[in-house]
Amino acid sequence: AAHTAALAVELGAEDPRVDAPRAIELYLRDRFGLSVLVAAKGADVVGYASHRLEVETAFNAIGRYLSDLYVAPAHRRSGVGHALIAAVARATAHEGGEFIMWLAKADRSEEQALYRRVADVETPVKAFAVTRENFRKIAEH
Repeated sequence: AAHTAALAVELGAEDPRVDAPRAIELYLRDRFGLSVLVAAKGADVVGYASHRLEVETAFNAIGRYLSDLYVAPAHRRSGVGHALIAAVARATAHEGGEFIMWLAKADRSEEQALYRRVADVETPVKAFAVTRENFRKIAEH
């Protein structure tokens, strides 16, 4: 958990919307069926993939939603991201699942190159979220 936490701090440095301490707290909770796989090179944890069970009506199947995939900058383009996606796929297949899916930020072309190599479906989507104050307001109704 400490190694994954350190990578969450790195992710927070790359994306100012990430509150690393809060992300670490959420990862350490045992709720929502979230699983985390880590990639290691020697004694160093160099990446992680968090994922959870998902039902997707578009595929008429149960699978896994890859909620976060992170590889430390020094280990990118070395196969770590692909290995993590493959590990999530194997774990999903072992459970009887039939897919993994994820969202990607439109401005991340390096990551999208990997995703296009492994994925057989790419669908343009707009992601919507109700957060913070708006979330509190809508939840109170």
